[in-house]
Amino acid sequence: MAGWVGPAFLIVAILIVLGAAVTITVLLRRLPASASDRDAAFRILRERFARGEIDQEEYDRRREALRR
Repeated sequence: MAGWVGPAFLIVAILIVLGAAVTITVLLRRLPASASDRDAAFRILRERFARGEIDQEEYDRRREALRR
């Protein structure tokens, strides 16, 4: 039995590290975008609207999506 303790501990340790990595990744992806990212997105949206690439309805829809 004692011969299995080492490998079993190693497997458990690897699973804990992988679980922690997945948890950290998920939590970081849920963080809201920074203010500078949102500002850049709004700036690009306004530019596209000003150039006529999107209409008023599309502009309003995307602006509301960015505010969430």
